[in-house]
Amino acid sequence: MTDSYSDAWMDAMNRGTASAYPDNPVGMHTRTRRGRIDYAFYSRSSVLVTNSVRIPDSRDLNNSNVVIRLGTLDDKGVRPSDHNAVVADFDLNVDTVVPTPTPTPTSAPVLLTDSSTNRGLALHSMLFTRDPFWITSPFNPGTDKRTRITLFSTNVTLLSGETASAMKGQAVSSIGGVYDLPVEYVGKVPGFDWLWEVTVRLPEDWGLQGNVSVSIWLHGVSSNTVTLKIAPP
Repeated sequence: MTDSYSDAWMDAMNRGTASAYPDNPVGMHTRTRRGRIDYAFYSRSSVLVTNSVRIPDSRDLNNSNVVIRLGTLDDKGVRPSDHNAVVADFDLNVDTVVPTPTPTPTSAPVLLTDSSTNRGLALHSMLFTRDPFWITSPFNPGTDKRTRITLFSTNVTLLSGETASAMKGQAVSSIGGVYDLPVEYVGKVPGFDWLWEVTVRLPEDWGLQGNVSVSIWLHGVSSNTVTLKIAPP
């Protein structure tokens, strides 16, 4: 979807016009269910300009008889739906439309898999162990203790001056939750010019567990998806 469309929530976050409610603060993973799985997409070639986006609090906090729970910290009142609404306000800006340039075609990165298991070839970045991975790790030197995992990929071409910020990672849970996996390092494996290591940070969401589908994106092109396992808390 992000190849052809813009994410209004991310636009509003960048503009400082995204809003939610205190139990579900504004961020990359503001929940529309157990994660951010509902989107307001619009075409980059349209005359729409994001004004603001909000995820309103639809809970009736006076009615605590919650029968169906999502398993999140904001299950405190009865909702009309098991999803939070996403409300996007757009401006119609016909005078400032700039055609989107056609991107230069590029080949897709290829994440490697273990031929014996058909699962993604990935290692804990500090312990060099295989999955399952825990969301946090006491061995991580960072203050957040979030686990970093290293994926291995071929067909990675960084342009001159590009860094890890040119790439992004994504995980999709078994229930359809979409999670950003920030890329913190991209580089060639020493001694193997054809092989790249891509280190991503797992999200701070203990609801993400079990098998997940992981992919990386470079220059707007997605890799194949590989399966990894996240351990329960």
